[in-house]
Amino acid sequence: MTKSVLRFAAVIAFTLTVFTGQAAAAQIEVDLSWEGDQEFYMLGTMVYDDSASSITTNDFSALESMTVSFYDPSDVHLGTFEQVTGGVKQYNWFTIDYDIESMSFVDDSDFDFGSDGHSPDDKYLYGTIGQDATLYTGTETQYDQALDTSMPTEITVVPEPATMGLLGFGALGLIRRKK
Repeated sequence: MTKSVLRFAAVIAFTLTVFTGQAAAAQIEVDLSWEGDQEFYMLGTMVYDDSASSITTNDFSALESMTVSFYDPSDVHLGTFEQVTGGVKQYNWFTIDYDIESMSFVDDSDFDFGSDGHSPDDKYLYGTIGQDATLYTGTETQYDQALDTSMPTEITVVPEPATMGLLGFGALGLIRRKK
């Protein structure tokens, strides 16, 4: 039965390659998290295909969707923002530099997640990986209010269980092939 399933998967992959002219890209989903020194935090999800080597502000074509949510230290939800939906950027100030191969944000790169349109409902995390980050809330003036900071900044990336299973299945295939 296992051989027939593998043959079926190979036929589908071959068919996709023939019809699209390229190998099918795997869709990867990762969870994101950040916590500030005052215990405000961000949770998010990013879905992308692994056809590119990176996702940047200038080229985020591999990014299918990205959503971030912010919470205060009492776990009160402050807002959820869809950065990218269906491959389309939703906010002008969205900034990212993510390495697909290492599944991590590039050191010393700037980022801006959330909405910073100077509205009291806006929340955004702005900073530089490995240096500092500040979580802001919008105000009705041109100056936004800082809620929390972190130094040095790290945004944790954790693959979803389905992605981990896919990676594990691939590794198992490589191990079996060597025998």
